[in-house]
Amino acid sequence: MLTPRLKATLRRFNPTAELVEAEFGKVEPKRILGTGLFSFFEAEQHPEWLKEARIGEHKPESDEYGISSFTFHSRKPFDQGRFKALTQKMESRGGEDP
Repeated sequence: MLTPRLKATLRRFNPTAELVEAEFGKVEPKRILGTGLFSFFEAEQHPEWLKEARIGEHKPESDEYGISSFTFHSRKPFDQGRFKALTQKMESRGGEDP
């Protein structure tokens, strides 16, 4: 469900866009494909048009949003049960380390 705050944020990005709600990523393809709503001319008029394509103006999402990742390596088999218990414990503490 889109909260009023989320809707307001999305409207700032694109005030004329149709907001299509989806549950677990499920949406009727006809709601998003072949709608005829995109206007290349209107897109070109936007001040941020092609900003990402210009050299030196791209800020990686990993930097912008603090996204990081790691790869787990171990000789011992990965214990899914212990990992699930750990993540559940972290969720109950609001994401803090156990």
